[in-house]
Amino acid sequence: MGTWSKNLLITLITLFLLPFAIQAQGVDDDDIDVLARVLETLTVTAVNDLDFGDVIQNQNKTVNPEDAEAGSFFINGEPGSEVELSFALPSVLDLDGGPETMDITFSSTSARHNTVDDASAGSAFDPSVGATTPINATNGELYVYIGATAEPTPTQAPGNYEATITLTVEYTGN
Repeated sequence: MGTWSKNLLITLITLFLLPFAIQAQGVDDDDIDVLARVLETLTVTAVNDLDFGDVIQNQNKTVNPEDAEAGSFFINGEPGSEVELSFALPSVLDLDGGPETMDITFSSTSARHNTVDDASAGSAFDPSVGATTPINATNGELYVYIGATAEPTPTQAPGNYEATITLTVEYTGN
């Protein structure tokens, strides 16, 4: 075999093996940690019922969320975590022992939330829409207040009326 043939053979073998050598040098790896933080369990406690007291036929009666008669809830969870507040709201109050109902309505400012127990300084929100807010960063507390308007008709049957408001609180992951 001549020198020229040997050089050609060496060149061809080198060209064939070169990609494998380059590829072997281009391999690397590294690791990442897998992390998770388990949040404290959220607790929601009903504190006060929304109480209209005495209502007169054909006269709407409003309880504002900062009134003493407003409904209120206490939430405790992971300090500083963000939560979503959502309500299941009634459209009527039912007469105890009877088929009659009385309308109840909620305005865009019928609810408030605050990280301290002070409805008057809380942030207003529409309970039919809900709200997203952080829990107190120090103690994990949040307070929610709700009012509404009872709308009796001119012939509203006398008696005790009631309904249920349910507050659901969920972590947003933020």
